[in-house]
Amino acid sequence: MLLKRYNKIDIETRLYIKMLLLMGPSQFIYAYIISYMYPDVEIKKLFPWIFLFLFPLVSIYLFINYKKPYVQKKGSDFIMIPLFVFGFYNSYQAFETNFHIDYLLASFITIFGGILLINRHKQLIIYSCSYFLYYAIMFYVFPYTIETRTSIFLALIVIISFSFVIQNAFITYRKEQIKYKQKLKEQVRSRTITIENKLSIIEKKNNDLEEYAHVVSHDLKAPLRNIDTLVNWVIEDNKDGMGESCLNSLTMVLSNVEKMDLLIKGILDYSTIDKLESEDRLLNINLIIDEVLRTLFVPKNINIKTQDDLPKIYGNAWRFKQVFQNLIQNAIKYNHKEKGIIEIGATEKENYFEFFVKDNGIGISDTYFDRIFKVFTKLESNTSSSGIGLSIVKKIVNYYNGEIWLESQEGIGTTFFFTILKYDGTT
Repeated sequence: MLLKRYNKIDIETRLYIKMLLLMGPSQFIYAYIISYMYPDVEIKKLFPWIFLFLFPLVSIYLFINYKKPYVQKKGSDFIMIPLFVFGFYNSYQAFETNFHIDYLLASFITIFGGILLINRHKQLIIYSCSYFLYYAIMFYVFPYTIETRTSIFLALIVIISFSFVIQNAFITYRKEQIKYKQKLKEQVRSRTITIENKLSIIEKKNNDLEEYAHVVSHDLKAPLRNIDTLVNWVIEDNKDGMGESCLNSLTMVLSNVEKMDLLIKGILDYSTIDKLESEDRLLNINLIIDEVLRTLFVPKNINIKTQDDLPKIYGNAWRFKQVFQNLIQNAIKYNHKEKGIIEIGATEKENYFEFFVKDNGIGISDTYFDRIFKVFTKLESNTSSSGIGLSIVKKIVNYYNGEIWLESQEGIGTTFFFTILKYDGTT
């Protein structure tokens, strides 16, 4: 519990807490070691006891109240005041003991360390000047020779100047870092807002396009159904008296109406692939393929072989039906051989499943490998295909973070491969 709380405290306040915890006991131990080693040196024994309890109490106060604004803003004050007391005591002991080397060293270390711990220019100046003033007063109170005063004062100037220069550079560098971090935060915030605005615009446009696709498909299908019905009525009512040329023209109209209907259905399917609201579930791909095959017309010359142990996929049933329906439909449509063979299977890789639909049909030239996945691209213009099927397949595979590609030789056959990552669809 205490360690958890300690880890939440910022690095600077943690440093202050550590220093305060160490200063009191270390001064207490140091004072009694000096008195033991130098019995003739007189020390103020009350102060080490005060330091022993006072400094840890201040550190506990910082530990408890580290979240409070005044602690976060004025944290260095909590270390500067104890450092004043600590340093002045050591300096006073040095004066009292006629500049005993141990106390003189302790006072200079305190001055040097204190300056390095202060993180504000104003406090740094106050801390440094106060020591000069304190030593000047002490030299006035204690009648030392001019040589002693000069040497001690010069040593003090060197120590304070050296530590002041070092810490001043650190403070300036820290301020520049803070400014730079603030600038980065502002840039990130600005870019985040820009991206969010752009995403909002894109989302709105996507919603508008989806709505437009539904409206257009509905508005276009109604007249197409009317045309189909009217043409069929004309053919039925005038079949006997209609010439062959006229009948062929009307049949062509019906064929184009069918193509248009397929095209509208394809556009609608393509626009709603990533907008489905139905829940994903664990899918048995063998059952999915069986359901697809029941809806397709499979000629007698086509033999479809499906692997028995296809992996189960976590996903949307309609999407995967679309994938296999379009791939199998293409394999049937572009296979004019006496013995057409279509194979459906999958292999398990380390991080994904690799599915394939293989046929021995007419094959595809490698110049079309990339183009066939684009919307409205057809290999043969005289077919009833909408040219959207493979675009739908690619969009669904990409939706599941997979990839799709093909291998093909003209006159020999084509194999479509696609992958589904395991974290998206493993049992």
